[in-house]
Amino acid sequence: MMATALLVPVSGAHLDFLLDADRTLHDAVPLARRIAIVSTDGGTGCSTIAASVATTMAGRRSGPVMLVDAGRNGPNACTRAGLTDEARRAAAEELAAARARDADGGPRPPATLAEAMTGLPRTASGLACLDLTREGSPGCLGVHGWADALAPVARFPDFVVTDFGVRDRDELGTIAASNHATCIVAGTSRERLTRAIALAARLADEGAAPLVCINDVAGGASRRQLRLLSRALARPAVLVPHDPARLGPEPARSAVLAQRSRSAVLALTTALMRACRQGPPADGRGRPA
Repeated sequence: MMATALLVPVSGAHLDFLLDADRTLHDAVPLARRIAIVSTDGGTGCSTIAASVATTMAGRRSGPVMLVDAGRNGPNACTRAGLTDEARRAAAEELAAARARDADGGPRPPATLAEAMTGLPRTASGLACLDLTREGSPGCLGVHGWADALAPVARFPDFVVTDFGVRDRDELGTIAASNHATCIVAGTSRERLTRAIALAARLADEGAAPLVCINDVAGGASRRQLRLLSRALARPAVLVPHDPARLGPEPARSAVLAQRSRSAVLALTTALMRACRQGPPADGRGRPA
């Protein structure tokens, strides 16, 4: 996207934004970082945001990026990221072959990146996907179940982006303590925005200031709303504008999205990556080792 953007006329400010975002996306990370995408209401596009953030990272970074589906409404994030049934089947066959080779020694934790990525399906952008919503992952929908399932592979990817879907206030506190950065995806109604502000303020008081993403699914949100909301937050909110292409039945390719929509996701992704540097301590309760 970077090279394509530079082929069209852009303002000096927008060019500076693109260059700064590109540097952030390519920055080396000494340790694996975890990003949580969560919502307090259904229908906010939480899974689409999670998929967009993870895909943006995977397309720019040389190191591995993983998307984890841990929502309660099925494998929405992986599907929105473009994961196909063919990729799932190929990964299942790869995993079965690896288990057959290790049958004598029994299962063991992965010791290398290659072992950690074995059996994980990939999207066209190279994004590794871990689906914790299917049978065979007991307890995965709970935060501690997520931590247990992720623990064997958590240290290998540069970034792990988890779609937790809709969660209540108590779960949100545990999620924020177990990830380096948290994004609350909110709708544009006054009630939903107010709830997002209250939750973000509560988490900030607890030492984990989340980002708020206002996802304009239905259309109608304004930049004035964003400015007003940002005044009440520890970190400025990011407005993802309405884009019908993003809401279609199939995952939207970057080329068909509006420039404002692409720029907003880029801004959110870089903000989350920067927030990881000031995230909760590595020994937070429930955090994968």
